[in-house]
Amino acid sequence: MRLGPPSANRLALRSAESHFTYGLMNTERERPSAIFLAGCPVELVSLSNEGWHKRGSTNRPSHGTSATRELKGETATTPTLSFYSGDHLMTKMLKIAALLTLVLTFVVKAPAQTVTVGSPQTVLTASQRISLTNQYFPDGMMSAFLYNGTNYVFGSDGLIYGFTSTNLENLASNLSPIDITTNLSYGSSSNAFDYNYAGGGPVYYDTATGILLLLYHGENWYGGDGSPFYASLGLAYSTNLGATWNNLGEVISPQTARSGSWGNCNVDVGGGSLVPVTISGTLYLYAYYVDMASDCDTGNYNVAVARATESSLVAAAQAGTPFTSGAGTLFQKYYNGSFSQNGVTDLANPQNGGGAFTALIANNNELWPTVNWNSYLNDYVMAYSTDFTGISVAFSPDGVTWGTPTQVVGGGNAPPNAIYYPSLLNTGGGDPETLGQQFYLYYVDPFGDWSQSNLMRVQIAVSGSSSPPPAPPAPPAAPTNLHYTVH
Repeated sequence: MRLGPPSANRLALRSAESHFTYGLMNTERERPSAIFLAGCPVELVSLSNEGWHKRGSTNRPSHGTSATRELKGETATTPTLSFYSGDHLMTKMLKIAALLTLVLTFVVKAPAQTVTVGSPQTVLTASQRISLTNQYFPDGMMSAFLYNGTNYVFGSDGLIYGFTSTNLENLASNLSPIDITTNLSYGSSSNAFDYNYAGGGPVYYDTATGILLLLYHGENWYGGDGSPFYASLGLAYSTNLGATWNNLGEVISPQTARSGSWGNCNVDVGGGSLVPVTISGTLYLYAYYVDMASDCDTGNYNVAVARATESSLVAAAQAGTPFTSGAGTLFQKYYNGSFSQNGVTDLANPQNGGGAFTALIANNNELWPTVNWNSYLNDYVMAYSTDFTGISVAFSPDGVTWGTPTQVVGGGNAPPNAIYYPSLLNTGGGDPETLGQQFYLYYVDPFGDWSQSNLMRVQIAVSGSSSPPPAPPAPPAAPTNLHYTVH
């Protein structure tokens, strides 16, 4: 189970003498090492989402001009504290103490990220991968969680494939496939979003109920033979650590509608990396995926994000009722500053697509994004494929505003020589999806001919320091109805 950070503070100190705002925003990655108030009348004011601004200028906060802000869908109030030249010294000291109580996390700032990339390592050769796992694994990102000292790893081989390992550092000799007795089922209607493919996928384990949630990649091969295809994301769940699975249905679709007039064009949604984020006491799961606005432009793949409350997803799994009609409102897409667009327009007509979105990265050729929380940086880390040629990483303080990407793996080309399907994992112990100062980026190289595809990785080291997130609650007792086959 991954845990995200508490909400970030956005504060500013304005000198009443100079009438200039000195700002702090995590999105700008600037933070002073100390606060100096000596002898200067100051006032605490709100900041705009654009960063530094002068009070009274035309550069106003994009979420309003008052001291109220919105961050990741959260509304919070920035406190105001004023000092006047006539204040007694003790009054000033009391006000300063109150200010420091409100902004305990204001003083410390980690340095900007520096990324160091190690040499490529072969985790599993093509022959090892086929022998130990499956011919087509991992046909997408890998996702994992820790349960009673054992790592449970899941991905796609055309359906759901999973294995356990007590040592992710040495998969060649420490990998036990899970005997999945009931896997996903493809859609029964030729119009279904998952009629031709249903493979997963990112997982999230709810310790309170023992429910394992999974997003899966569904495809409709509207051209009839696998290309072109139109992809969407579905939700599935397991109550026995992945031994049996149940489909619930479509939850996120690209904005563009499916059309048979496009010709040979693929609308690829990616895998939907699931990331826990807590805002004002509410736990959300953020799904990072690829969206397309209109028609079918093969060079216009955009990283986007949608979210649902963890409680609503668990409740849907507990109810076990498939999603078949009405709008798909469980996940809301991020659009123009808020999570306000339906994940699916019409569940009974999946060809109609989903709601609008806002692209998170300025480029437009990102494929298969995966995101994890980094407890060393107190940042989110994203990795994504750059049009088959390589893999880039980017960092974010809030999961919505992302910095400039950095390429960490290159040298790929079009399939069958592509570099594809990034996964971020911590192999040093603890939660495999909570990253630290050093972690690994896994990927498939080359991609396009599974008989030649190796599972590779590079070690990534990052600069910075911060406090780790709170520890997850203790997991419930392990279920007894599990079946494993050891190769």
